Amino acid sequence: MKVPQFYLILFFLIAHVTAVVAQTYIMGLDTFVTTCSGEFYDDGGPGNDYLPNGLHQLTFCPEENNSNIRISLPALFIEEGDLLCFYDGMNTTAPLLICSDQVLYGLGFTVQGSMANPSGCITAVFESDANGNGFGWEGSISCIEDCQPILPAIGLSEPAISNLGTLDLCPGDTMTLNGTATYPQNGLGYTQSDELTHFKWIFGDGNFAEGDTVHHVYESSGGYLLQLIATDTAGCTNTFSLHQRVQVSEYPAFFTSEDTTTYCPGDTISLLGGTENNPVEQAIVSAYNPGMTFLYSDGQNQQLFLPDGNGTSYTGTVNVNSFPPGSTIINGNELQGICLDLEHSYAGDLDIEIICPNGQSAYMINYGTSSIGSTNFGEPWATGPVDVEQMDSTQGIPYTYCFSMINNDFGTLNSEAGNFIYTYTTVPNAEGEQYTYEDHYFPAGTYLPATPLTALEGCPLNGAWTIRVQDNLYQDNGWLFLWNINFFLNTLPAFSADISSTQWLPSSSTLYVDSTALIAIADTINQMTFRFEATNAFGCRSEETITIPIQQPDEAPCGVATRVKEPRSNDQQFLLYPNPAQTEVQISFPEALKSNGLLRLTNAQGSLIRHIGLPEGTTEYTLDLQGLAPGYYVLSSQAYSGPFTARPLVIAK
Repeated sequence: MKVPQFYLILFFLIAHVTAVVAQTYIMGLDTFVTTCSGEFYDDGGPGNDYLPNGLHQLTFCPEENNSNIRISLPALFIEEGDLLCFYDGMNTTAPLLICSDQVLYGLGFTVQGSMANPSGCITAVFESDANGNGFGWEGSISCIEDCQPILPAIGLSEPAISNLGTLDLCPGDTMTLNGTATYPQNGLGYTQSDELTHFKWIFGDGNFAEGDTVHHVYESSGGYLLQLIATDTAGCTNTFSLHQRVQVSEYPAFFTSEDTTTYCPGDTISLLGGTENNPVEQAIVSAYNPGMTFLYSDGQNQQLFLPDGNGTSYTGTVNVNSFPPGSTIINGNELQGICLDLEHSYAGDLDIEIICPNGQSAYMINYGTSSIGSTNFGEPWATGPVDVEQMDSTQGIPYTYCFSMINNDFGTLNSEAGNFIYTYTTVPNAEGEQYTYEDHYFPAGTYLPATPLTALEGCPLNGAWTIRVQDNLYQDNGWLFLWNINFFLNTLPAFSADISSTQWLPSSSTLYVDSTALIAIADTINQMTFRFEATNAFGCRSEETITIPIQQPDEAPCGVATRVKEPRSNDQQFLLYPNPAQTEVQISFPEALKSNGLLRLTNAQGSLIRHIGLPEGTTEYTLDLQGLAPGYYVLSSQAYSGPFTARPLVIAK
């Protein structure tokens, strides 16, 4: 029979649309589906929050023989009190695979029918309470051949995982990890073991490693999500992704204030230090630890040759899917940075562009507006500032370059070009040729991009992010070794490592030091320096140097005549001895009190410890110190009906 052409065209259009438009399955609208493709949504449907008071069950079964349903959920945003669970079979009597409360909010997983499940079906159950709704999920459905499940874990780690389930580090610390896995269906269809499994580690800072035992150093502070992917001999990988939170603290920082006391040679210097969480009254220095946020990092660890000036664009793409559906960049500062490990012998002829999922873009370096000229990235193999052997593809030594609107080390590449010169010797090429020459270069670090990252505001966070690199002129080349893009991940809580201990560090001039107090003798002129050290809960340690000016001995008020006529300060009006003391201290006044007086003893935090009245005529008083903890105290005296004057007192062990 002859079919009219109209129907042939219509049939083609219908077939074409069917091929490219995936079937949508919404929780609550169906209860049983046979398929091997499609998109799976919560009961709110695409782009909407899920609904309150829901209770739904949906079973997916494969339409292909000898296959299993696989459901990939890149990110789940299910609120507390609501739950999504998956079962390995046609109903809820089948073994439970996983529930949403087993992963961190905002992360995802993949479920699939196991080899022990002859139906290949997966049953999903979702229940929400009356307290509200959330972003929910968007998942994809496919079918796979039989796989036996793999449950990866971190066997041993240095440092050990904390009681809160985090790996806590300082920048520059070496972390050691050992991967292992359990295999619930081992031997059902084939053999699985750690020895036969390939482990891949994704550290969350753009770096990767392979092997059952690996080492890694996080150079920058921040929160990272470490992933472990295990692949068995059948090519099956773990469906429940291991996401380990890694918290890399900043080193302690310090607030300081000026000591306005005038010190003369031979005077006693007393200084106090504290912390932001445990302030010390009149402290000259206070330690604190900045709060940190988690980062989402994705990138490509591949070596890409950038040949000489043929105008071809070289691109790499990563798919981001860890943010709530519909999330966009509101502020360019949400991009923590775009980083590249790069070497190239003539930076001025490059385009480096980041392109977001909807096509908006920003340039790190723009050849069309560049004034960089002959400036190197890293240490490329080249014969000189102008490379006459541009066809030689020998890999040089890359430096790491990041581009961000915040926490910059440098301005734009245009503004920094010509500011730095080095002389270096290239690595040898295949023929053993090396060259030593002087050239301009860009140091490793964080730069402002050529295009402000505000150009990316409105970009979808989820989707394909692409880096584009293009060489536009002859007589140079280079290599891109890896690149990554980093976002602040606000679905995980910020963290801070509180200051756990402080200590004044002793020197030849110190009489006493402890966690808050320092007493020293001014044994030099011009100035003296003292160091206050702080350590946070992650073991990160840093110190602050305090500089104290010391007057010349013949300058007022240090001159003898001046000091006899007019005491420098009220703290000369009574004396303490011994100091430091243990069980008691003697207080001596230069003359008998002409009226009733008062003594007050306070600790380093300013809390009142003792309050003692002194009768008129007192010249000396013995203060009992028994029962008081060792440490720094302040003894104040109100004599002559005047203001309180104070002296530091140290109770030693």
